[in-house]
Amino acid sequence: MVLVYFTDVELLNSKTVCRLVFPLLPDARTDIYAVGVLLNVMLTGKHPTEIFARGHAGCVVKKCTSLNPDDRYQSAEILKKAL
Repeated sequence: MVLVYFTDVELLNSKTVCRLVFPLLPDARTDIYAVGVLLNVMLTGKHPTEIFARGHAGCVVKKCTSLNPDDRYQSAEILKKAL
């Protein structure tokens, strides 16, 4: 959840609010990252920053947990097909 405080009523009513708040909201790729972390912990018992799973599952985890959201799977459907 994002909290934004405004003291200027004119600013609050402007389109600036949309530009400030909405880019900060999580999208599906945030959930993809979380699934990658969970999958890695299930397979190795460790967070991906410590060790990656091996084999194909490790490749999937690496793509899911990429620091750049554009490099992650773009939807759960695509991730499902990769698994």
